[in-house]
Amino acid sequence: QSGDNIDVNVAVSPTEGDTKVSFYFSKRASGGTGSPIVENLSASSGSVSTVWNTGGISTGTYYIFAKTTDDVNPPIITYYTSPVVINNSGIQPPTDLQGSRTGSTAALTWKPSTSPNVIGYNVLYTDEPYVGGYKYHKSTNYEDQAVIENLDPEKEYCFCVAAFDDNGNSSIESNKYCTSELGTPEISLNRTSLTFGAVSNGESTSSQRIFISNSQNGTLNWTLTSSES
Repeated sequence: QSGDNIDVNVAVSPTEGDTKVSFYFSKRASGGTGSPIVENLSASSGSVSTVWNTGGISTGTYYIFAKTTDDVNPPIITYYTSPVVINNSGIQPPTDLQGSRTGSTAALTWKPSTSPNVIGYNVLYTDEPYVGGYKYHKSTNYEDQAVIENLDPEKEYCFCVAAFDDNGNSSIESNKYCTSELGTPEISLNRTSLTFGAVSNGESTSSQRIFISNSQNGTLNWTLTSSES
């Protein structure tokens, strides 16, 4: 990368006379859809290259991929491993993103952007942490915190935050914060029933204990019921 220009290239083998390569960019490293950088370059020489000028591209993290076609076989999609971070807004990003998760809710905190005219933050998150990019977002006017609800307890999530100003410009993303899946609770009881002796004036003549434990994450709710005989 040199300034706003990024060199993009790919080797193609084998090639036929009608093999072509197109380059695209996207905020997700999956799906094979994105905005074109350049399309339908001939791959007859075995290699294809282009220069992507990012001067007019909105600030953010992007993933470049190549689509190879030959009018006979299904297209081949190849993503470049490293993302490209473009910062054309000059807005300072929030920092020190941290969080905690309870059940289906995540609570996030961060240090606000130091840039003027920032009016809110976009919380970006995904339940596919091993795929680049973020599937979901939530906007908030709070300057240093957000609560994300309705998460799937069986999935792992990753989050980041970006500031935006009153002109709609956005900063690059903050650091990433990830949570693990909560897993299925594993409940154990040291006993399943209690037997009391005689009760006099509403008070039992003996006391007993029952211990309930959960070896996984999550919240354990329980109800005590009585059975008289």
